[in-house]
Amino acid sequence: MEFEWQGAVVDDRGGAGPPEPDSWERVEVPGRPASLAGADQVAYRTRFADPRDADVERGLLTIEGVYASATVYLNGQQLVRGDWASPIRAPFSPMAENELVVVCTAPEDRFGGIEDTDAVPARARVPSIRGDVSVEAVPSVYVHDLTVMGDTSGEESTIELSALIDAAEPIDDRLTLTLRPEGFRGGGTMERVEVTAEAGERVRAEGSLQIGDERRWWPAELGDQPRYTVRAKLGGYERSATTGLVDVERDRGDLLLNGHRHRPRGVTVPPTADPDDVVEQAQAANATLVRARSHVPPKRLAEACDEAGLLYWQDLPIVGPGDIDVERGSNVARALAASRGNHPSLVCWGVHDDPVDPFGSAIGSGLLDKMKFRWRAWRSSYDAAGAEAVSGSLPSDAVVFPITGPPGTDADAVHAYPGWRYLADTDVEWLLEQYPEVGDVVGSFGAGSLSRPGDGNAAGIDRDALSAGGRDDPAVSQREQARTVRTVLDALRREGVGTIVLDSLVDADVAGGMGVLTAEGERKTAFQSVASGFQPLQAVLDGPPVGGSVGITVCNDTGTERTGELAWTAGGQTGATDVSVGAFDRADGGAVSVPDRADRLTLEYRLDEGTVTNSYDLSIW
Repeated sequence: MEFEWQGAVVDDRGGAGPPEPDSWERVEVPGRPASLAGADQVAYRTRFADPRDADVERGLLTIEGVYASATVYLNGQQLVRGDWASPIRAPFSPMAENELVVVCTAPEDRFGGIEDTDAVPARARVPSIRGDVSVEAVPSVYVHDLTVMGDTSGEESTIELSALIDAAEPIDDRLTLTLRPEGFRGGGTMERVEVTAEAGERVRAEGSLQIGDERRWWPAELGDQPRYTVRAKLGGYERSATTGLVDVERDRGDLLLNGHRHRPRGVTVPPTADPDDVVEQAQAANATLVRARSHVPPKRLAEACDEAGLLYWQDLPIVGPGDIDVERGSNVARALAASRGNHPSLVCWGVHDDPVDPFGSAIGSGLLDKMKFRWRAWRSSYDAAGAEAVSGSLPSDAVVFPITGPPGTDADAVHAYPGWRYLADTDVEWLLEQYPEVGDVVGSFGAGSLSRPGDGNAAGIDRDALSAGGRDDPAVSQREQARTVRTVLDALRREGVGTIVLDSLVDADVAGGMGVLTAEGERKTAFQSVASGFQPLQAVLDGPPVGGSVGITVCNDTGTERTGELAWTAGGQTGATDVSVGAFDRADGGAVSVPDRADRLTLEYRLDEGTVTNSYDLSIW
């Protein structure tokens, strides 16, 4: 069913009936109408015909996502309230013609996530409908909701499920559950569960489906992505959900996926990013993980990660200083776990992002600056009890980071920005020496740049962190970003850091940002550096290629020992040596002599199965 939508800024969300603005304008749904930016509350209106074919049927409204909370009115009466934590779904009695009004409200508490900060441009922080809207006919008794999740904890793997049955009339029947493989040949399973309810009741039917032909879901780097679809049928109505089987554990900075070691290389994504574009570009950048940092993206992002074999890290939308309302946070965690927990790609959760900001003002890279850095980090403190309590409401078989934040704050995943917010980009080794926890999980690192000429202002970046030339010239700022990102990434790889996440894949603002892609999807100078640096087997430099002799390290983050010829070319000079490197190990690759006038340095690790190349544009140093 196609809808035509109108939107309007409103002063209040309405009471028993919807608000009545003076005028409406045509808008696109789902979307973020820029003309309504800056409002705390926006109403969206549409009309539709009766979807039923028979008098015994009811209507069912589904809204897949909103920001941040919503009050839904149908034909002048309040129907349901909900928020972005889970789909909004409500049955109703249709009329021949129906008017639907959805009032979206900006967050009234601290659970707005990154969209409640200046990391997202104001024109994108619009209270709005972010997911698809549908209306369908349903019988008097139907499956209102179905949650499924793969369970690998027992001797035999199972699919655990819970179906919510909405009964407008009494029922004493059986819910038929069927399990079918997706993407591979295999046997199915069928079970029946008794359902008894009085008229007007909602009851839950829970069950467990055993898997005879077990196939595990793998990240693309390690295997295939088989999944299982569960169908719950009651009478003539059915609802389905798809899940997969994956076992995940954390071993310091590494993940053990189905017992196999993996070192994730990831990217954060802003709320404005298109899910399918994210997956395509993340794969092009050789990323194996996508982090939805401090926001709730459309469910399509998790689906796309499932299909592509990308790992998915979902944060709760809690960011910035202040204690957590544990009850509110736990409710959000449970709702998100229920609506997203079926996705096998979702292996990591974050709770509270950057609860302290000890490095709000710039810190240089000299000896006194490093002392200042250590002093600020030492003075930073945060009681993580609230975040840890909320963590208990997330799936027990997932990897959970209660606190993600800067060095020195006892964060479970560290945000490290040398060369951008503090220190020099060459100070990574010093940072790791002072704060060894950085060496496990770097939840974000990076630097910002501009996409359009201007005054250096763009959402998500600190103007003062740009050089004087970079504030006026996007090309200059992008070269500086590329230098910083490559220098830091090379150091993190050399030091064997387990999980490494770049902040960010794509800008939230058309003017620029932390992304290595512009908001329109064009590649910045740093994109190829990330794609090269994220390859699991790669040769990297031991320092900036600024003349003289520079060491080379071969980084092997695969489970196979490698032996090959490491060759280098720079300014007409060449060299080569044989190098063997163990699984998940590092090896000395000798040194390269960089001529003063060289404009490019290329490293090639030549193996029987192919050549791994890493090329450095020397003009950015």
